[in-house]
Amino acid sequence: MNYWPTYDRISPQSRAAYLSWLSSGRNDSNAYIGYVFLFFYGLERRLFVDLKPSPAFQEEAKLIIAEVKRLREIYGGSRSFQNYASSFIEVAELVFSTGKPYEKEPTYGSSIGYAVPLEVKAAIAHLVNDGLPLPAEWALAWYVGHEETQTTVTLKRCWNLFEGLFCIRYYKSEGDGILIKPNKSPLRLTYKPASSGFGGEVKLSDSGLPDPTRLSGPFRKISEIARGAEEDLRAYSRWLGRYPEQSDRLDGLALFPKDLLEAADTPELKNIKRWLMSAVGENQWIRVTGTNLTGIWPTGIDGKLPKKDAVALCQLFGLLGVGVEPDPRFGGRLAKGDEYAILFKQEEDISAPSREYASSTLLLHLASTVAFADGDVGEDEKEHLIHYLEHVLQLSRAETQRLKAHLCWLLENNPGMGGIKKRVESLNKQQRAAVSNFLIGVAAADGVIHPDEVNVLKKLYALLGFEESQLFSDLHQISTTPVATTTKSAIPPSAVASEKDSESKSFTLDMSKVKAITEDTSVVSEILVDIFDDDEEDEDAAEDGLPIPSEDGVITIEGLDATHTALIMKLPLTAEISAAEFEKLAEDLNLMPEGAYETINEFAYDRFDEPLLESTDPIEINIPALKELHV
Repeated sequence: MNYWPTYDRISPQSRAAYLSWLSSGRNDSNAYIGYVFLFFYGLERRLFVDLKPSPAFQEEAKLIIAEVKRLREIYGGSRSFQNYASSFIEVAELVFSTGKPYEKEPTYGSSIGYAVPLEVKAAIAHLVNDGLPLPAEWALAWYVGHEETQTTVTLKRCWNLFEGLFCIRYYKSEGDGILIKPNKSPLRLTYKPASSGFGGEVKLSDSGLPDPTRLSGPFRKISEIARGAEEDLRAYSRWLGRYPEQSDRLDGLALFPKDLLEAADTPELKNIKRWLMSAVGENQWIRVTGTNLTGIWPTGIDGKLPKKDAVALCQLFGLLGVGVEPDPRFGGRLAKGDEYAILFKQEEDISAPSREYASSTLLLHLASTVAFADGDVGEDEKEHLIHYLEHVLQLSRAETQRLKAHLCWLLENNPGMGGIKKRVESLNKQQRAAVSNFLIGVAAADGVIHPDEVNVLKKLYALLGFEESQLFSDLHQISTTPVATTTKSAIPPSAVASEKDSESKSFTLDMSKVKAITEDTSVVSEILVDIFDDDEEDEDAAEDGLPIPSEDGVITIEGLDATHTALIMKLPLTAEISAAEFEKLAEDLNLMPEGAYETINEFAYDRFDEPLLESTDPIEINIPALKELHV
């Protein structure tokens, strides 16, 4: 039979076989597909030419549509027939339906980005014509069919999660849905038949409806929500690619967007939520031991967790509205054994410190060391530090909440000065002087500088590279006229004395001067920001496994050769790259694309426990991992 057969032109043998197929019930799955198309041509003509969209023909139309659905089930292995039959059913149900097309659930189909299906266009048209807001499911159907939408690994792997996240965010953003005004472009109801006898596309009727899917404004809003949801699922999608049979593991759920985690309901997650509710309750913050904290995590052994699990724990807690201090994501180490950690309520989780926040923790560490010197942290000292947090450092609200918790941890644990020395070595003399002034202000905030505080200040001054005499000179700057002291051991309130002169005299503090130096701590904050941008870039890069130049200037990443390093450096910081672009980058470096793809991913699995590249065309790029490697 010809590709487009007609009954009068096929051979007698073909007609006999065709009639045999018809008379046997059209059930033989091995029958030649040409017989199916020949019969289908007749159904097309009967439905779209002979019958008219009216109640009188409703029953026959239903029978024809049901028969095409049955044939599609049997002969859908032919992609051509599958497509034509699906298009027939879509258009027929729309034309002969008595209800509104938006009253049923949309079918998203498998052809993402191919074309917006007619049923979707019609449903949206009727919604707009009836003055109703666009529901999330029809907005998503519009996005899925739009030609700008691309099929990605994340959409394939996490479709159900993506659909749920899109709907949640759509209603959060748009209330009951986008309300679209009717546009002038009409909705055209047409059918592209399989039969060549029609001579091309068939115009069915004028719908009298607008075609809102031609509008760019509403689609732009929908696209922004959809792409944001997809982007926020990428990390979990990569994790799921590594552990496809363990989708409910806690370290995987820690990669969920917060919107989805609120609706997740696994036994382990329920246990975590119950534990947090019991531990934190109505308190703003509490302290717990490392053993209690790590015991809630499945991999916790002897009060300790592997670092990646410690990070996952803090990330999951953060999504549930509870922060942890110290937090390994902020340069700390999760408490273990009998060590104390602080759990605190937070409005927003932040996954990495800003430079300002990082400098603030150092300043607080120094300040709390002084405040601890007399064995008791007074309320005035606490108030001063809290005021410093809220009004001076210009941190975000979330950072301020975390820094307050960090202060609680410092005051609970009194960690001393270990590890501070290396962090202040990069300060110049003027910067160190600004820091020392702030520390004196902390000690004097309660109107008294205790001898123990003086001893701590001596150590800190030495740490900052100052002689002891400089400390007493600075103390004299905030004092007034000296007054006599009668005993060696008793230093009156509002007074300070050096060991040398404490037997004979002390100095009354000038609180206006104390206030002046403590109010200027914004200068100190700016100074400390630079501590984290020191000049030892190569040493830090080597420790972190980042790309570093060799003696001959060639850049390499530890674990990769220079050529594959160069390929990684050429990858764009975008979510995807076409296969052709990747091949060009690889071939320019004399690398086989497939081999380079595998080599890079083997390295990424060793380094990040996840791939750097996924899928084939387009190739999906693990942006967080790439950013860690880029220079």
